[in-house]
Amino acid sequence: MPVIEEKRNALAAYKANPSERNLQVLRSARSKVQQCARRCANDYWLQLSSQIQTAADTGNMKEMYDGIKQALGPTKKKTAPLKSTTGEVIQDRSKQMDRWVEHYSELYSRENTVTEDALNAIECLPVLEELDREPTLAKLNEALDSLAHGKAPGKDGISAEVLKCCKGTIITELHEILCLCWKEGEVPQDMRDANIVTLQLQEKCREQRQPLFIAFIDLTKAFDLVSRDGLFKILPKIGCPPRLLSIIRSFHDDMKGTVVFDGSTSDAFIIRSGVKQGCVLAPTLFGIFFAVMLKHAFGPTTEGIYLRTRSDGKLFNLSRLRAKSKVQRKCVRDFLFADDAAVTAHSAEGLQQLMIRFNEACDDFGLTISLKKTQVMGQDVDQPPDIRIADHRLDVVHDFVYLGSTISDSLSLDAELNRRIGKAATTMSRLTKRVWSNNKLSEHTKIQVYRACVVSTLLYGSESWTLRARQERKLNSLHMRCLRRILNITWQDKITNNTVLERAGMTSMFTLLKQRRMRWLGHVVRMDDGRIPKDLLYGELTEGTRPTGRPKLRYKDVCKRDLKALHINTDSWEATASERSAWRQAIQQGLHVFEETLAQQSEAKRQRRKAQNPADQPVSIFTCDQCGRDCHSRIGLSSHTRRCT
Repeated sequence: MPVIEEKRNALAAYKANPSERNLQVLRSARSKVQQCARRCANDYWLQLSSQIQTAADTGNMKEMYDGIKQALGPTKKKTAPLKSTTGEVIQDRSKQMDRWVEHYSELYSRENTVTEDALNAIECLPVLEELDREPTLAKLNEALDSLAHGKAPGKDGISAEVLKCCKGTIITELHEILCLCWKEGEVPQDMRDANIVTLQLQEKCREQRQPLFIAFIDLTKAFDLVSRDGLFKILPKIGCPPRLLSIIRSFHDDMKGTVVFDGSTSDAFIIRSGVKQGCVLAPTLFGIFFAVMLKHAFGPTTEGIYLRTRSDGKLFNLSRLRAKSKVQRKCVRDFLFADDAAVTAHSAEGLQQLMIRFNEACDDFGLTISLKKTQVMGQDVDQPPDIRIADHRLDVVHDFVYLGSTISDSLSLDAELNRRIGKAATTMSRLTKRVWSNNKLSEHTKIQVYRACVVSTLLYGSESWTLRARQERKLNSLHMRCLRRILNITWQDKITNNTVLERAGMTSMFTLLKQRRMRWLGHVVRMDDGRIPKDLLYGELTEGTRPTGRPKLRYKDVCKRDLKALHINTDSWEATASERSAWRQAIQQGLHVFEETLAQQSEAKRQRRKAQNPADQPVSIFTCDQCGRDCHSRIGLSSHTRRCT
């Protein structure tokens, strides 16, 4: 950099002629280097924080956590000892490579099959001929733009970043190659080879006094054990045209894999099962395979949680569900995300029947349930459920972490909050050296890093939390402690929370929570009818009655409380929420008024406390002998005495 070169020249000139003028030039050059370093550091952290915050606001969890990992810096890699099939630890590097090859060869050499009965039971759908049309240049351009960064390149070493940068030069040649592969129905060999919403449902059941049984199912190496022969027989039945099927098959036929370990590469071995992980087709192909398997498992059964729902009325008016013609009946039986599944029922017998059917379907489709990782939970039940797969009794748990959120059989959020607070505190601690103690970063930059890394970690999944006042105060206490630490404000400085928030340019945790809930509420309202989150929000169970007396706090109650706090009409808010820009503007205006009101109430409370008659207060015995300051407590007096001059 020019400023560094300038400093070097100034230092050399000063050493050659140590005059006062050369010293001033050297100091000026050093000052420029420090200013440049501070500016570069602030620009880097501001850009990274902006990327993390944008990912968090748009729901891109992968990019958000990738950004947080980048902010936390490199971590020490831990490796477990590699053991042989007999349990002996392998120390020799060449033998370790052989062991990896043995493991993956054994895993991928199995050819799982789908039974003929299961294939014959699949309903045949019309062929979608439009999928066989030749891909256009515009579609290829769109596909290149959507390539994810940071992915491992193929054997040619060309990364996604390079393809994007050179897109204008190579896109025509790429399109010609793509069209050639499309016509021939094959892809090159190198492209085949590879290197290795439940809280609201719980609320509904508790509100209407119905028991809830949930089984959290884990499949053993689900993506790696998909039957390719079965998948290629399923695709035509659901409407996949011949040419597209031929292209998909060519990606998997004669696929070979190599193990890259400690800088060396093993000999190639045949891969006969599984979808190609890392390929954009893999999630879609596995989703199709899994969906067909679930339809085969649960198609004829009537077990599950049944709702009656209607979304064309007002959310807080339950009488809309008493209509006879406009109310729809929905069954909520399974919740899916990738290869994670949760199955629900109102009775232990019903859940047992669902698990038997699921296990039989796994056998028919060549998949295996991990019995050690599959667990069961019962809510509002007299005794723990006894659910079995074959002769194995599934473990019963009171808390379970599903898709990053803690689900409790008591519907308490305390376990989830403690877990979130622990993760946020860990992130705060790990950023101490890189950010909080970094003198090159301004307070504004540090606050942006805190907002992107710590707050995003703390409030993950908070859109669906049904929080009580004490729980919100607990989160706000952590929020204020973190801001005081970043701004280097101690309790001895006697600076109010309002001043801390104003200096940091942030709002209180109460406002942040309301903002996230309202944004999610608007998103659910704009969903198409039939989506599970919308059916749960607007529906109720077909069975069960509410108890007399005050009901327990529900998510709808919290949303209604937020709408009133933000001065949004509880009767007409859905019309506003149906338009994204108008809803966001209404939220921002309401949050601004709410935050100002909260600050005024806090200041008024503080003034009332200070205006109390001192004669009514007990005489303090913790007074400093030197300056006469009342420290209110023994530890405060001890701390003050050490600093008092």
